[in-house]
Amino acid sequence: MEPPAALAVYRDGKVEAWAPTQSPQGARDAIAEAVGAKKEDVTVHVTLLGGAFGRKSFPDFAVEAAVLSKKTGKPVKVVWTRGTTSGSTRIIRFRRCI
Repeated sequence: MEPPAALAVYRDGKVEAWAPTQSPQGARDAIAEAVGAKKEDVTVHVTLLGGAFGRKSFPDFAVEAAVLSKKTGKPVKVVWTRGTTSGSTRIIRFRRCI
């Protein structure tokens, strides 16, 4: 099972993201809220999922990439380690710590 990973590009108030998400609409909505964009200005491209087992229905890793892209003004790729996402049944949510 591959770890959550996403690529996001924030440009001119719009976001384009690539992520193996089970809920592209949920990812779009969460990204829009996090970066202060309109939902229609966020595009989420769903990549191959592999074995997700429900974990990739939470868009926190894609949101993290989008927020970092907005802050840096550059495309951002986020890859979480297995230790970040496994070994626990609790869901790890992205916290605004930047």
